[in-house]
Amino acid sequence: MKKIIIADDLKSMALREESFLHRGDMRVVGAASNEEALELHKGVHADLIIVTADAQGLGVNSFCKTIRSREELREVSVIVVNISGQADAAGLSGCKANAVINPPVSIPRLLEKAHQLLHISKREAYRAPVSVRIQGEVRERPFLCHSENLSSSGMLFETDRKLSGGDAIFCSFLLPDTTRVHADAEIVRVVERPSEFDTRQYGARFLSIEDSCRSAIETYIAGRFQQS
Repeated sequence: MKKIIIADDLKSMALREESFLHRGDMRVVGAASNEEALELHKGVHADLIIVTADAQGLGVNSFCKTIRSREELREVSVIVVNISGQADAAGLSGCKANAVINPPVSIPRLLEKAHQLLHISKREAYRAPVSVRIQGEVRERPFLCHSENLSSSGMLFETDRKLSGGDAIFCSFLLPDTTRVHADAEIVRVVERPSEFDTRQYGARFLSIEDSCRSAIETYIAGRFQQS
């Protein structure tokens, strides 16, 4: 389980993106201030802390100095986000954070940096037919859709069927090595269609998947990145 503390100003924006933050092995906790982030870290010993240079109260330089000076707190990656650009960028570069993001602030850029610091396995583009069945009191017949992205914790797929966030689904698909993957999943993201003629995209998080299937996905993705 990876533990991430993130400033409330950024948390809602970051969670709107289809990213590793929605994985089942991620615990994301919001902090209203740098002081609260520090207190939370003392209790949970986070793997990553994302704070803003714009926060009132404890400044990021003092925040980072406190963390790096204490042995029980220093084993954590820290990202400082200078949202408004009002903070002195040169001064922030010496605050002992692992990364400083200055304006223009991009959430995808922030997530990419967080991904790197947490050493999270990558997500691979993978287009393949996926058989999906909606689960619930009334079980619908399976329908075919196509995957767009795949990781060991979930996938992005497209279909003309209408699903909703929180829907429980069962999906089945075949990896290139012929491994058949079966997984119970939950819809965690709905991508609106640009027009009525476009298919819908959904982000699904795996809730139940065999270890052998998870390992096969990770092996496939690792092999693809070695080739690139």
